Parts: sequence; C-alpha cells; structure tokens
Amino acid sequence: MKDICKIEEFTIPKDVKVKVKSRIVTVEGKRGVLTKNLRHIDLEIQIKNDKIKLIVWHGTRKHVACLRTVKAHIENMITGVTKGFEYKMRYVYAHFPINVHISDDKKEVEIRNFLGEKVIRRVKMLEGVDIEISKNQKDELILSGNDLEHVSQSAANIQQSTTVKNKDIRKFLDGVYVSERGFTPSGEILLGGGGGSGNTGVKNTLALFKLKMPEKTIEKLTETILSGEEDRPTCIALRIEENIVSCGINSSEDEIKIGKNNNCRIFKYSNDKIELVRTTQTITSTDVNDYQRVAAFSQDGKLLATGGTDSKLTVLNYPSLNVAFTPVNFNKQEIYDLDFNPTGNQLLVVSVSTLRILSTKKGECIHEIEKPVFKKSFRCQFRACRFGKGISARFFYTVVNMTSESRTFIVKWDAVTFKKVSTKVIGKRRITAFTISDNGKLLGFGASDHSIGICDSQTLKVLLHVPKVHEFPPTTIAFSHDSTLVVSGSADNSVHILQLPEKFGPGTEYFNSF
Repeated sequence: MKDICKIEEFTIPKDVKVKVKSRIVTVEGKRGVLTKNLRHIDLEIQIKNDKIKLIVWHGTRKHVACLRTVKAHIENMITGVTKGFEYKMRYVYAHFPINVHISDDKKEVEIRNFLGEKVIRRVKMLEGVDIEISKNQKDELILSGNDLEHVSQSAANIQQSTTVKNKDIRKFLDGVYVSERGFTPSGEILLGGGGGSGNTGVKNTLALFKLKMPEKTIEKLTETILSGEEDRPTCIALRIEENIVSCGINSSEDEIKIGKNNNCRIFKYSNDKIELVRTTQTITSTDVNDYQRVAAFSQDGKLLATGGTDSKLTVLNYPSLNVAFTPVNFNKQEIYDLDFNPTGNQLLVVSVSTLRILSTKKGECIHEIEKPVFKKSFRCQFRACRFGKGISARFFYTVVNMTSESRTFIVKWDAVTFKKVSTKVIGKRRITAFTISDNGKLLGFGASDHSIGICDSQTLKVLLHVPKVHEFPPTTIAFSHDSTLVVSGSADNSVHILQLPEKFGPGTEYFNSF
C-alpha cells in the first residue's frame, strides 16, 4: 500500500538561513555553516515563507519513514549552527592511571598507559570538532562542535580505541566513556537594572556579560544606556534561540498620565550591541506606580505573556505582538508570576490569592485555586509558580508565603489532575524569587533573609542553603542552561554566581560579585 502524498513541515528560526539545491541542504547561523547531501533520498524539499516542507509522493511505509529522518537531520543542523553540541567523556581506570594529552591544536587526543600498555593510542577529531581537558572536573574530556554526527562519531572513536580485548569486559571496565551530552553553553549573562526615572545618579542599563569559568571572572561585552526619564527594566524574558529579550520598561511619567506607555519592549542582543527592535503597550493604566512585573516566552517562541501591578494579564503573538486573546483581569490583584507549560498550550498565573491555569488558544480558565489554605489558622498567599521541565514535566510548583512570616511552603501539583502532590516547609522567611532548572531536577529560591537555596524537584528537600548572599532580598534567580550555575541579583546592585557541586554537601563556594 502506498500513500499518495505525505508532508512534514517545520519553521526556520529567524537567525538561520537554509538553502537547498539539488537536495543538498546548506544551513547558516551565528556559529557557522553546515552542508548535508540528501541526494540518496527520493523526496521533495521546498522552502517558502520561512518554512521547510518535505514531501514524499506515492511512498511505501519505509519510504515515508525518511521524512522524519530528514527533518531530524535538518533540525540538528539548525541546532548546531545556533547552539552547538558538546559531549563530555570520563576516563575510568582501576589500577593503571590513564594519561591523556591533547595535541595538534585541539584536533587530536593521545591516550597513554591504558591497562599499563606502552602503546600510544592516537585519535584524530573529525572536521569541525575541538577537544580539550576539563578544567573543572578531574579525568574528563570535552568535545564540542556544530555537526552532531562529527562530534558523536569522534566520541565513539575515542571510546572504541580503549576497548578491552581478550578479557572479561564485566570485570575490566577501564576505558573512556561518554558521560554527558548537550548543547554548548554560551556562558553569557544578560542583566538589567538602574535607578528608575528621575535624577537618581544610577543609570538605567541593559548589559551583556561573558562568564569566564577558569578565571572565575566576568567580562562586560556590551551595554545600552536607557533613558533617564523612563523607568528601569522591571522584568526580563529571554528567547535565546533568536538572541531576543523582552523587557518591562515604563515610559516617562508625563506619557503615562496621558495613557501612552510603551512598557513592553523587544531588544535584540549580540556581543557587539543591544538594540531596540519593537515596542507595544500592555498597561493602559494612567497610574505612574503601575508597572510590568513579569514576562515569559512560550517554549516555541510563538507567544509572549506579560502581567503587572494593574492586575491584567496580556498574551501576545510573537513576533507580531498582536494580542492573542482579550486580556484577563485578576480582580484588582497584581500578578506575581506566570509560566508556560512545555507544549505552550497552557499558562500558569498567580496573584496574591488566586492561581489560574489558562488555555493559550482563547484564554479560557481550565482550573482555578483560590486562597491557599493549609490550616484554618494559617493566612497564606501565593508568591511564585513554575511548570516542571524534563523529569518533572508532569508537575507544576507554587510558592506559598505565610503573611506572618513564620513559614514558607513549596507546593507540588499534578499538572493533569491539578491535585496537590506534596507540600514542604522551606523556611521561616518569605521567598522573594523562584525558578526551575532546564533539566527539571532543581528548584532555586531567594528569601527575604538575603539567602538563596536549592531544592530537589522530586522530594522538595533543601539540598543547599547559602545565607547572607546579598545585602537586600534577592529579586531574581536563574540557572545556567546546563544547571551547573545559579545566578541571583538584588536591589543592592550586586549579582552573585554560585557554582553547584555534582553532589550536594559542604564545600560549595560562590564566586565573583559586582
């Protein structure tokens, strides 16, 4: 049986160029250019309106299966030229220490003393792959490059070169093995802040910094000085796939009083500059004290949600910035936090006493929880919320503070049934900032006692608590893409970077504050 026509379609990111000629696909991005020959596959490839369409005519089941294969190849090429790929390998030995040397300008690795042998094993990296010895982890190699096939094959060549022969491999486990794979970390931090409107002496600024791990320092790459007549950035949402950042920045007080407030602003950033791309208005209040408190992009980047002290939730289509559905009012309660689920079809929003899960299609309320209560004698309020990611994708989390500041809770909910799974007392001080790592394993929080902490997302157990990190309560906290660093900022004009250990325990240190 044959299918007359089968089609696979996907979107090309804005910062990527894709060309097809005679089924030879070329993908160009900020990290370089990749080319792949697909002439051996009988299919049609069309590019129109920033979309790639793959078509198979009169295909059998095996022939149609090539559609997803080709789609995966092109998506990996796009990821390679925008983020890059990284493999980590650990060398394992029981008695004879394995010695590793990198030569030929990070293009060749030499492995010595494997099982005590005098033979030197030399493995050359494939085109576009660099290899280096990790400076942060003992007995670890790091392979990086744009081409996933070349990076993974280079790692396989290293592993195969240390295959144990003529012995029981269940007993002799010596070798070099892949321990971790993922995207190449950019090591960039985007910060926003300032003194607000008026002559405070502190400039309103957006700045991009480069994190240098070996030296434990940060270097300013570029910055843009914002108008002193307008407010400072009050919230930031990143779209790293396109180097786009959305900021909440109020216009001048005179413009706000006449109903003109371009508070939602889109910037594009690079190592050289940060430039304003577009603006729109989501706060219609004429009260100069109202501002945009939170913003978030959906995972696919098609929606941007904003909420503020005017108790109004607005969801915009991106990049057009047209309103997706009628703004939702939260009954004169300022919106504290919001987050999209991984698929982008639901939006989690919390105000002081209300939690709502909305459909992103029409803004309909799917589920609502009012007035968080654990005991009748406890007066509580919502403070933050996050949908789970990775291993915790079927849950969402809320922070609940007691008004008396005697206890603070993190609550874990089932994202399907909306039932409470578990509740954990985190401390006695209110939580002021909250986030979740990209792999979904860790929860990070900042508290009103100027400390920050890390929790396990499954058990809600506090794994790490660092007291007196800032002079004022943290206002923001975020994990790095690989979940090895956590960054916190505060109104004391400081940013602290905490390097997380592989196993949590005593001895964790933070470095570099400014």
